[in-house]
Amino acid sequence: MKSNKEILTQKKYKHFDVTRPPSTELLNALSNETFIKQHSFWPFLHFQLKTTKYYDKVKTPKSRELYYSSHLDSYIYQYYNHKLSSFYESYLIEKNLTNYPIAYRSLEKSNIHFAAESFEFISKNPNSLVLCFDIEKFFDRLDHSILKENLLKIQNLSKLPEAFYKVFKSLTNFSWVERNEALKILNLKQNDILNINRLCSAKDFRNKIRKNNLIHQNHEKYGIPQGSALSALFSNIYMIEFDLQLSKFAKKENGFYKRYSDDIILIIPCPSYAKEYYNEFVKNLINSIKLNISEKKTEIVKLNGGIPIDGKQIQYLGFIYMDGEIRIRPKTVTSYYKKVYKRIEIIKKVQKIKQNDKIFLKRFYENYTHLGKDNFISYVKRAKKIFKNESLEKDTKHHWNKIYKKFNP
Repeated sequence: MKSNKEILTQKKYKHFDVTRPPSTELLNALSNETFIKQHSFWPFLHFQLKTTKYYDKVKTPKSRELYYSSHLDSYIYQYYNHKLSSFYESYLIEKNLTNYPIAYRSLEKSNIHFAAESFEFISKNPNSLVLCFDIEKFFDRLDHSILKENLLKIQNLSKLPEAFYKVFKSLTNFSWVERNEALKILNLKQNDILNINRLCSAKDFRNKIRKNNLIHQNHEKYGIPQGSALSALFSNIYMIEFDLQLSKFAKKENGFYKRYSDDIILIIPCPSYAKEYYNEFVKNLINSIKLNISEKKTEIVKLNGGIPIDGKQIQYLGFIYMDGEIRIRPKTVTSYYKKVYKRIEIIKKVQKIKQNDKIFLKRFYENYTHLGKDNFISYVKRAKKIFKNESLEKDTKHHWNKIYKKFNP
């Protein structure tokens, strides 16, 4: 039996309740259905994570809607994630699906391994049709009735237990507070948060958050919050019928299929049908579970002797395949150098003020160069080893010289 520390992980962010370390007493409470049935879930805190994406060389702003739960709620989601994962994994084994959904599972592999498997299949089948899809607004569009049906299916139940149903409803009819609105009405600045153990007392929550109508509620019959400890597993369970049908289809065509959350790759050797046939098959299959494929992110590449006949690159999980060569995605490399150069400018300014040309250098080297053990450069080295491909280091092999020149122009 796993210990409480193997099942539960303490989070240190600030929320409406106080964080506390996992304990045997806490684990016992979480396993008590009466405790869960009587528990009142706090609203999530919501914020947008804004990034910039490039589609066909066009700069496009993108935002992800992220929610984080209170500390006790997080422990509840972690506990039920632990319980439910065993049912999900057993179902995958029963249906021969263990090799297809590859995200949010303990597979002892990373996205590097999964990309390598995909490109290895291409190298062995150089005359292929490669189709890459992205599901539009994945977590925001998960239909509650389909999710519930699949939760029953994997557990072989006709009805969800009362305690688990309450957890299910907390993630479907979820409530949230905008983080910025909460900080504003509580008169909190970012620096203030470092010195408190919770955002506010229960009394202030009632008088300032609730009474000012800052609590929002999801009244739709679809959508779950992305960010809870149970949401990722729910999303995988939602896709069980899709994974089953597309894996059977790929096997019938002697093809290859993987799904990393909402990123799908389907490879068909020597296609006997036009690409529209495979494209429509996947789109119709995803529509059958009330989701949509993002048209602008769909990439269909036909290979002849391993060479794309239309000059397109194959992109999957942060890597590109072009004319038999595998590289790190260029915008990922560009982002790395932008961060490095920006950090160097900050360090040089501080060094000048402090009159110390050694300050912050040790941490910088650990975070951004080959001297560190867990950074982008070490990631590239792992990829090179897993792919067994020297070309993966082409864009970063001279990073030390570039950094030296920035420090010593």
